[in-house]
Amino acid sequence: MSLRTTLCIVFLAVLLTLIPCAADAHLVELKNGDRITGLIVKMQDKKLEIDPEYSGTNIIIDWEDVRRITTLRPMSIKLYGDVPIPDNVGQRVRDRIILHTLEEGGPIRLEDVRSINLAEHDYYGYLSGGGNQTSGNTQTQALNLSGSLTYRKEEQRQT
Repeated sequence: MSLRTTLCIVFLAVLLTLIPCAADAHLVELKNGDRITGLIVKMQDKKLEIDPEYSGTNIIIDWEDVRRITTLRPMSIKLYGDVPIPDNVGQRVRDRIILHTLEEGGPIRLEDVRSINLAEHDYYGYLSGGGNQTSGNTQTQALNLSGSLTYRKEEQRQT
């Protein structure tokens, strides 16, 4: 393989890595016409949390301001308890619907959506430990250990 061929291959590889790819991008269109691209983290308590590609901080939007959500990855949608799940809309998994699009005037009304992409079981917590030893006129030793674990299932939380 010649040097010129090698340089062409390297150049093309670098060029391909520089092309932006929105494989997991979600598009949120607001009622005022603004559009936000990023990953849908969750919708809970009528707040939509988006992780935009251009920011290190998530954006939180009032659910009432959303006109449409389109995703390449499926969204897990839970409706309020008294709302019937429409037939022939998405895939049903227990009490959730798996969809790629939600919009005003669609088969699922936006005001009927209770949550999106919430983990059914969520664990988080911390564990910290420390110790010290002193010597001199008095010798002391101490060991400290503390921790917390929270388990959350839908609305119930155990700590």
